[in-house]
Amino acid sequence: MSIEIVYFQNKERNIQIDSSFVHSYHMHTHTYYEMTLYMPFDGEININDKTFNINSLTCTLIAPSDYHSIIVKNDCNSRYIKIGFTQDILNIDENINSLIWQNIESNFIVSLFNEILNNKDDLKYLALLIKVIISNLEKSAIRFDRKINSSYKIVAQAIKLIDNNFSEIINEEIIAKQLGVTSQYLSYLFKKVAKISFSKYLVKVRLKHAINLLVTTNDQVTKICYDCGYNNLSHFLRSFKQEYGVSPLQYRNEKSSD
Repeated sequence: MSIEIVYFQNKERNIQIDSSFVHSYHMHTHTYYEMTLYMPFDGEININDKTFNINSLTCTLIAPSDYHSIIVKNDCNSRYIKIGFTQDILNIDENINSLIWQNIESNFIVSLFNEILNNKDDLKYLALLIKVIISNLEKSAIRFDRKINSSYKIVAQAIKLIDNNFSEIINEEIIAKQLGVTSQYLSYLFKKVAKISFSKYLVKVRLKHAINLLVTTNDQVTKICYDCGYNNLSHFLRSFKQEYGVSPLQYRNEKSSD
């Protein structure tokens, strides 16, 4: 399973490209646009509480703050090509809604994604290719609005609170109180909608921030531990190794040698 991280450290590097095997991923959101070409696989994608089976060549554009998840029912080594980018590369002021285009028959779209993979260092050319893909998407794709049901909305709000406050002391009870529901009801909804428990999601968010800091800073592991919301170094080290199979220092060393 690949570790998906997108870094936008400065305006000179506001596009990130990733290609790997499709795997299940819990409900989440981003602060940037995420455009993905999926080879067919036995599973589904959920975007803002709408579910689509991915049994054909599919392209998605996920807008910032829209919620999405992936469920792979049977691993089949299907691949994806994913491009993360910030709005400034589009040179437009208005936001673009999330889009999904299924049953793609045009080899042109596939060739554009492959062209992006093969030209990762030419930012101006990459921006042009992204705009061309989006133009084709807007002509053929299903467009999403932001209307979601009440259960999904509660979980979406909980996820936003976690994402914005993971470095602080938070738990299910604190978040449930802010949302005006019981912790038992929030726990039930979280597992039902996000397909992951509240506590596991919080751990994943904290550890994702940890690997960001490991790669982009020279901070000591102890400092990173506390910056991510852990108050016990041993607990942090154990959680990190359980999630990624290596210690934080091993992870940093491996990434620095790439």
